[in-house]
Amino acid sequence: MDISLPVYVKVIKGSVDRKTVYRTQLLFSSGHHSENIVLQRAIQRLTRNVRNRCDEFGKGWNQRKLLPLTFNPASLQHTTLKFDIQLRKTRYSCKYFMVWFQAMGRCIAFCPELPGVWFEFEKGELQARAEEVYLALFRKLEKDDGADFVSPDRYSIDSKSWLTSIDVTLNINQESRDEMEKKMLSMWTRETVSGDSELTRVGRCLDWLYPDDLDRAFLRDREAETLLSLLELPDRRPVLLVGDSLVGKTTLIHEVVARRVKARQDKALEKGQEQKANANRKNVWLLAPQRLISGMSYVGQWEQRVHAILKTAAEKKHTLYFDDLIGLFRAGKSSSSNLCVADLLRKPLQQRKVRFLAECTTGQYEQLLNLDRSFADLFHVMHLDEMDEDQTLRVCIKTSRTIEHQHQTNFDPDALPTVIQLQRQYGGAQRFPGKAVRFLKQIGIKLGYRQIRRNEVLQEMAATSGIQLPMVDDQQTLLRKDVVADFENQIVGQKSAVNACVDLVMTEKARLSPQGKPIMTLLFTGPTGVGKTETAKALANYLFGDAEKMVRFDLNEFKTGYSAARLVGTFDEPEGLLTSAIRHRPYSVILFDEIEKAHPDVFDVLLQVIGEGRLTDAIGRTTDFGNTVIVMTSNLGARRASQTVGFVPGDDQRHYIAAAEKFFRPEFFNRIDRVVPFHHLDREQIAEIAEGLMRKVVSREGLMRRRCILNVGPALISDIVDVGYDQAMGARGLKRAIEQHFTHPVAAELSSIRSETPTLITVRKKEPADTDDDRSSKLSIDVLPLENVETTEQPVYDSLEELGDMAEAFLDRIRENVLAQRPDGEISGRGMSPELLRYFALVEEANQIEQKINQLRVVSEAKSDTSMPAMPISQTRRSVADREKYSMPSKTFLQDVASIGDIHQFLQDAGAKGAITAETLADQLVRSCRVLEAMAQSNESEAIFFLKDSSANGLAEGLADSSVAASSQQRPYLHASHHEEAVRRMGFDWRAKEMMIGGQAVRLLYVSGSCVTAMLRNEIGFSLCCDSWGRLTLDETGILTSEDPDFQKLKAAILSEDAIREPVSCQSIETVRRHQVLRFWGNTSMDFRTEQTIDGKDQTQRLLSLIQSGLPLPNEFSASSQSKQSQRKGE
Repeated sequence: MDISLPVYVKVIKGSVDRKTVYRTQLLFSSGHHSENIVLQRAIQRLTRNVRNRCDEFGKGWNQRKLLPLTFNPASLQHTTLKFDIQLRKTRYSCKYFMVWFQAMGRCIAFCPELPGVWFEFEKGELQARAEEVYLALFRKLEKDDGADFVSPDRYSIDSKSWLTSIDVTLNINQESRDEMEKKMLSMWTRETVSGDSELTRVGRCLDWLYPDDLDRAFLRDREAETLLSLLELPDRRPVLLVGDSLVGKTTLIHEVVARRVKARQDKALEKGQEQKANANRKNVWLLAPQRLISGMSYVGQWEQRVHAILKTAAEKKHTLYFDDLIGLFRAGKSSSSNLCVADLLRKPLQQRKVRFLAECTTGQYEQLLNLDRSFADLFHVMHLDEMDEDQTLRVCIKTSRTIEHQHQTNFDPDALPTVIQLQRQYGGAQRFPGKAVRFLKQIGIKLGYRQIRRNEVLQEMAATSGIQLPMVDDQQTLLRKDVVADFENQIVGQKSAVNACVDLVMTEKARLSPQGKPIMTLLFTGPTGVGKTETAKALANYLFGDAEKMVRFDLNEFKTGYSAARLVGTFDEPEGLLTSAIRHRPYSVILFDEIEKAHPDVFDVLLQVIGEGRLTDAIGRTTDFGNTVIVMTSNLGARRASQTVGFVPGDDQRHYIAAAEKFFRPEFFNRIDRVVPFHHLDREQIAEIAEGLMRKVVSREGLMRRRCILNVGPALISDIVDVGYDQAMGARGLKRAIEQHFTHPVAAELSSIRSETPTLITVRKKEPADTDDDRSSKLSIDVLPLENVETTEQPVYDSLEELGDMAEAFLDRIRENVLAQRPDGEISGRGMSPELLRYFALVEEANQIEQKINQLRVVSEAKSDTSMPAMPISQTRRSVADREKYSMPSKTFLQDVASIGDIHQFLQDAGAKGAITAETLADQLVRSCRVLEAMAQSNESEAIFFLKDSSANGLAEGLADSSVAASSQQRPYLHASHHEEAVRRMGFDWRAKEMMIGGQAVRLLYVSGSCVTAMLRNEIGFSLCCDSWGRLTLDETGILTSEDPDFQKLKAAILSEDAIREPVSCQSIETVRRHQVLRFWGNTSMDFRTEQTIDGKDQTQRLLSLIQSGLPLPNEFSASSQSKQSQRKGE
């Protein structure tokens, strides 16, 4: 039974970046609704949902649930009312869409936006009655809901609304309670299958997609008229549309369906009737073979479904459309039955009681003829040819207009020819116009609301295929020397391989690669471990942007006769390993490793691939290899080349070519474009590879996640090469050595450390004294967990005047206890005693503090006197609360950061919040007091300051940063010269010398002068240093005093005029270390001890300020001292 249901449509205005949305809902059942930016799609979705719900309710024994769905009074009318609703606080102007109808002699009205409120009214009084009802409603809601009250204008319509209808076929298959109870008791009970319900469940009606979801065929009028006439013939002959992939078969069928629906609608309008696109007669239903058997659990169940569908299609004159004919022969087969869907369709095809339509590619049609010639002969075959490029351009122009309307975009005139050019080059075996139109739609959907120019088309092609942009853009140049440099960075010691890869790239860039074949077929021959596989990865990385775009097959696993079937697939298992992989990755490098070990049948398969660039599987699907590079590796000739005495390198290529030519059949060998020989690697080349392998190891998740900093010296690379170098095994032995002597010992040490603890790992060659380690590794692993440095106490004050009082109290104590008595001695031309030098230094520092106190008083008075002009001096230091708000989280900072990017992000946020400020006068005063306090408490006259620069050791991995550390010459930040200049500015004498201590370069500074130890004693720890390229290194600093046993020995070495070339043993420097991290040093510096974030171009002055700010705070400034002073004032 066909019924018509009323539908309420409301237009929802979109925002600036969103299209208008159409909301559709059943008028008398608001719970069934749908939204879409296209009206027809919203109606189709609502129709599908309502039809499914009607089928569900129609099967039950209680069908009362159908009443609200199917209610449709004949006298249904609608109008729009405008009125005001005055509530207690606000007056609302409302515009309501009203629906009314007559029932049982009464007039009933309601608003679809308020479906729960219906009311009666007398004719001609709808306006007054509606105002009365809704005024009473909202006054009651205002009183009851309180804060949750929804205003009346929420239900107003601010755009267009109207009523329409949908047609639904109601299938009543009512079951009694007894029948339902019997069904529940017996799982074998057969139920009557409804053809309409099954069609809706497993099929898709193309007529219901009209007009917005049907593709339109341009420049195919002749073919469309031919197909339309075939489908209208009274003999109901089955029609099969045959053409290559993307030639336009499906689009032509959509065009025919659209014309039929349009013709029916026009014919109905001529008769004064309304014909819906979703009418349930003479429709075209798309059916997939696997959908026909889905959900069928019992023997004979899917057969019953197919028979019900055929019966309904015959009664309602539907056309059954199949787009996978080969799949009909596979669907339905099981271990207990060979019956398939094609067997059930054979008789209806012969009797022509049901109209059938199908499509397939040329390869699938050939496969169908081989599979069942009698079945294929039942169809009337119509061939569809490919369009030329001129026709394709015209189709693209028409298609672009549709896309522009649907997605609010705009195509530049030069974009469409670029699309055709790219698809001609990279579209493979797919045909025009489909491959151009499909790419055009892809761009339009992705780049909606934008202007699409040639550059956008090129970028989309590069993004979807992975091909680098310079390769697809013929307006960009590519220099051979640049390509050579890129490959030489990845391929070590194989010049022939580099030249082959570069030639391939340049040929592809110039678009001189042959069509209908892979881009190039290469045979890599040579001994094991020389880089054949790595070369294939480098090629994939350069051409397609990712080394993972390499598809690898180890042909040692394809030695049996079934191997060829595994690659291509069979009829029962059509997903072949090779064909399936390339269908998913059409742009890739295919590596066939150890090609000589494959079965002869595999060579027959590969012969078709490298010769024709395509493979057709057992179900007729063609896989295109036109955008792939075929790489085959082999050890042919390697053994003889390694055993030949006096083998001339120039004969290398001829030898390997002769070995390959002897092994392969002539028809196979002649299709190989190039034989590339690989030779043994020497020690220097192995060392270069070792460094690259080390980079990969230290970038593994375990080290990155644990926030480790690796300190690896160049000697380590040499040691690993000594252990792993084997000319016969090449780099494979090197990989084993790295795993055994580096990865395994590091893993053993890291397993005993919590993963969130930042750690410094120093790797060095194991000394003979390291006999307590029973591991077989020849390396010594030193693991040092890093800790947060203890922060220095900061002064707390409420005003500049209070700060000045603290400084004066401190200065009084120093003058009373330290400066009251001048040391004995006289000033002469021969100089002064150390005691006198210290005394005068303290006096000078005290005088400078007194001047700063006076300046602070002036600033304080200026702030209190508003009549005075503002002084160009910054305000006082932030309070403790502000400092905690803006300063870095020093307690957990090391554990929180996961990479150097986190540090940069923190600095950016700190600068945005204003945390980076110039040093204030108050800061300078407090810092000077710290310095004077340190000078007063210490009179040590000499010390040795040392700095270990980890960047000088080559490879240093910081946190999650996997780059090689910058050299000392590249790093513009914390360097030994800054410490040397800082020492000079402190007024100390110094001498510097660099030595090798413990296998590491150490910069030593002998510093002499008053209070040396007091000023430098806190500089023991580590500094994280970042260069302008974002690379992270670690510097270790420390100090030795005259009490250290090695002090005099190092002092003599530093003061000696002779260069120290031999390594120096110094146990003090190796043991004097703290695990704490002092600061992060970059364009902006963070000091973990003082919790300061400062900026400045003078690197030395920044370092000097941080060192002095980290000195202990005098008691007069501490919180405990201020508390005692407050208590005294209170007393």
